[in-house]
Amino acid sequence: MSPIPTVPGALPLLGHTARLAAGPLAFLEAQRRQGDITRIRLGRRPAYLLNHPGLVRALLTAPTRQFDRGDIFREGRGLLGEGLAVADGEHHLTRRRTVQPLFQKSRLPDHFPAMAEHATARARSWRAGQRFALNAEMTDLALTVISHTLFGAPLSDHDLRTIRRHLPGFFQGVAYRGYGPRALLDGVPTPERARYRAAVTTLRAMFEKLVAAHRDSPALAAIGEGADEAQLVDDVASLVTGAHTTASTAAWVFHLLDRHPDVRARVREEADTVVGDRDVRPDDIPRLTYTGHVLTETLRYYPPVWLFPRRATVPVTLGGHEFPAGTQLFYSPYVIHRDPRFHPRPTVFDPGRWTGARAGASPHRTAYLPFGAGVHGCPGGDYALAELVLLVAAVGRRWHLRPDARAVPRPRTILAPSPVTVTVEPRAAARTV
Repeated sequence: MSPIPTVPGALPLLGHTARLAAGPLAFLEAQRRQGDITRIRLGRRPAYLLNHPGLVRALLTAPTRQFDRGDIFREGRGLLGEGLAVADGEHHLTRRRTVQPLFQKSRLPDHFPAMAEHATARARSWRAGQRFALNAEMTDLALTVISHTLFGAPLSDHDLRTIRRHLPGFFQGVAYRGYGPRALLDGVPTPERARYRAAVTTLRAMFEKLVAAHRDSPALAAIGEGADEAQLVDDVASLVTGAHTTASTAAWVFHLLDRHPDVRARVREEADTVVGDRDVRPDDIPRLTYTGHVLTETLRYYPPVWLFPRRATVPVTLGGHEFPAGTQLFYSPYVIHRDPRFHPRPTVFDPGRWTGARAGASPHRTAYLPFGAGVHGCPGGDYALAELVLLVAAVGRRWHLRPDARAVPRPRTILAPSPVTVTVEPRAAARTV
């Protein structure tokens, strides 16, 4: 068996950290061409990148005792504690068994009416010519939906502003500490350290207040079973911050619809056929099939989490190679989703690749990992897709959101678009209600 290739260009002490920080997406795509497993250095520590979906699925579906989440997830515990988003081992399995039923398919219809209501209300609130920051608007909407699910009520304007202000600093701080020199970042007083610590302190206090105020809501009563107050705060913080990934995908889909008028026209046509002159309803979801394909393709094109770590807790074998306990392994959905071996013409935004015979004949479904897989796969993937389908249909039957600049990917912890202002334009055949 050939040895694992080492990616060139490592610097003394820093390894590949500087290159990864300067242009992470380009760096990861470039090293993919060197093999299905490649070796890099993060500082002085070796790490391995898995670039084949078969290896990634073997990693994600391995017995729980073989891998934990790795360093970056531990960095999130200042805010998320032992919540579902960062927990490992038996504790993670216990919390997942408790939280997962809230998002399982049989329960999703309970959430659909609120999703449809909030999507319609948001689209109705806009006016022709109105301008707003797209990322902030989508974040507010995603937070409103998850808040309704958890608390039975929307977040206050103050809480929305608090999350918008502090969550980016938290995510950035986690990424810096997970992939960079943690001791230096925490040991030297800098504006970044102050932002990160303020984010953790402020957001944690807000989540504690929310749980105390809504402790008797049906959702919190269900996921709080067998948990103390701190654990419930941990899980609520995990679920609410997870809405940031939905917001990112919502922003990206409106950028992509603006860039692809043919796709936008088909989305509008489907909305006209399925929804017509009324508001969107939960029973529209299974009939908005093309809109669903657009969102599936958006998640391929810009997966919200672009890089995942894992750490071997025991000696393991992957792809015929042996790795000792403590080995850091990474995989990038962004890289796998753009591998031409599995996704023909990967840089083309093409919702049609998910339809009919094309979807069935292609190997790309095994190389599609926007929500991860295995025990750590996102529990709310179907929930998020339903929310996004209703949003795109509600907006598409009334408006076109015209960005005033082309967004570029900003790979932090989440692969969000750069902040852009959009103008609300009536669609050519706009209806008013």
